[in-house]
Amino acid sequence: MKGALIALVVVVVFAAVALSAVLLRDYDQLQAERNDIEARWVRLDKDMKDHAEIVTEIVRTARTDRKGDSTAIDGVIQARDAVISAGSREEEMAANTRLSAALMSLRHSEPHITSNQNLGDRLADAEQKIADDRKDYNEAIQKYNTDLQLSPKNFSASLFHFHRYNAYFPTTDDENRPR
Repeated sequence: MKGALIALVVVVVFAAVALSAVLLRDYDQLQAERNDIEARWVRLDKDMKDHAEIVTEIVRTARTDRKGDSTAIDGVIQARDAVISAGSREEEMAANTRLSAALMSLRHSEPHITSNQNLGDRLADAEQKIADDRKDYNEAIQKYNTDLQLSPKNFSASLFHFHRYNAYFPTTDDENRPR
């Protein structure tokens, strides 16, 4: 009887240690994924702000030229200001999307403004960085949200209060994609 009780205690202790190890491993992995999302957001946010600074130079050029449609210039200014003053990720993402549309409108109405080789190249580089960072950010969120749903991580996630990220930043191809 005493031997069976010792064996039961050993099995229970071993099971508790194994369960703790699984829970801690899942916690560490989910925390690392959450930190990765935050790091990717910081990089994306920086690139959107840098993009807004380049747009400031474009606006300055457009204002000195003033040959074309001032409505397009005003739209770019408002969208740029919205990116800079956004209070949340969702607001900044929406403002950046509006800025891209406003820049497209400006390019159509005043193509000479972005034909400046230096400004045009810097703008294209900034837009490519944003597109790349946006893709990386979205992939990190997708991986994290998927891991929250998989067993046994879903148990660890609920135990440690991990929640889904809903701040998905759609690309132009993703705009109509269901979430």
